[in-house]
Amino acid sequence: MEEEKPMSEDIETSSESEEPAEVAEKDSVEEHKTLKIPEHNPDEVTTWWVQGKDTKSTSARRREARWRCVMKIYTALLLLTFAVLGIGGGGYLIFRLLVPETVDVFTPKARELARLETGHTGPIRQIEISWNSKYIATCSEDGTALLIDASTGTIVRQMEGHRAGVNALALARRDLVTSNDLETILFLTGSRDMYAILWDVAANPPKALCRLGEESEDDMMGISTTLEDDPDLESIINPVPPNGHSKAIQAVALSPSGQYALTGGADKCIMLWNSVTRKRYVTLHQHTAPVTSLAFNPQGGTYASGSADHSIRIWDSQNDAMIHSFLRHSGLISALTFSADGKFLVSGSRDRRTIVWNAENGTVIQEFPAATEIVGVALSPNGRYLLTSMFENSAVLWDRDTGEKMLQYVAPSKILSIAMSSAVDENGLPLFVAVATTDLQVILYRNESEE
Repeated sequence: MEEEKPMSEDIETSSESEEPAEVAEKDSVEEHKTLKIPEHNPDEVTTWWVQGKDTKSTSARRREARWRCVMKIYTALLLLTFAVLGIGGGGYLIFRLLVPETVDVFTPKARELARLETGHTGPIRQIEISWNSKYIATCSEDGTALLIDASTGTIVRQMEGHRAGVNALALARRDLVTSNDLETILFLTGSRDMYAILWDVAANPPKALCRLGEESEDDMMGISTTLEDDPDLESIINPVPPNGHSKAIQAVALSPSGQYALTGGADKCIMLWNSVTRKRYVTLHQHTAPVTSLAFNPQGGTYASGSADHSIRIWDSQNDAMIHSFLRHSGLISALTFSADGKFLVSGSRDRRTIVWNAENGTVIQEFPAATEIVGVALSPNGRYLLTSMFENSAVLWDRDTGEKMLQYVAPSKILSIAMSSAVDENGLPLFVAVATTDLQVILYRNESEE
């Protein structure tokens, strides 16, 4: 009879035989997980596989690729923009260091002829060139006016007689048959002392032919005893010239024949005079601010005035009625000049603009901009070439027909006044240009390029 084995042994045997199956099944599951689900690495773009499917769609992957492409293009454009701006900014800084702001690098420079020492001790307020281009006239805050030989630079005449700074001057031509050029020149000055003096420059020393505003014909100096004794003119309210301005004269003009004179003052008045008899014809009060510039029409019939009220007014010389009022400027009118044929009027202003007007109807023909306040304007005899200030240290010659810059006149210091020769070459171009500077010099330029 067989012995029965204990039940516990069967159970143990059964457990031992079943254990390898469970281990095998577990290993199979782990192997499945290892093959189908790779470990996620946050630093890499990984495709997740769960139960054999991709959770990131094809469209999503395309959108991500497009976005990366757009970002690369945007970054490249941004870097290119910064590079261009950097190169441009650096180039501009280098340009500004090498080229001063007083120069237009694209306009040829005119050739300098000479620098004339004036001997003035105060700022030169105005400069003019005589009708024959042989003499240059200047007036200054030092109370004097000069007539300088343009070819030699020597001072021919020095006018002394004003008791304060001379603000303005004007030249005219006498119709005389004479071998002495000085006898054909009429020279008018206007001063802060409220007087205007017409000088005889043929005499040496020059003498006053008449003093506009002075009543006594015996007092040729035109200065009262009270004024003579008081050294501080600025504090004097009286005496006022009996027939003249009550404040400083700031602008003067002479008719082409020299028979008539205009004076404009800080008292807002314009006065028309007979320069021979010293008779005042009329006083005009239409301006609402100081009168700063005056001009006669060379063809007669009209004259013009400019003021700190920004207006330009055209007057009928027959009845002194106002014909037109030009209101295009937004600053003080610093200069006025008519063309030789009287058809155009050119104005310069502190608003940095030079405007060419139709003198008959007041329409604007052309405008010329500048980088600084206009200190002077001039037209060639044929009306084609326009001279005006451009920068503080330079002036420019324009071709008025084309609106192009022809030449620039660069000075070593700030320009205070400009003038252009009435003598011309075979092409109608004025022979030379003169400028007055803060160095108390007069610089002459030939109207041809340095090159």
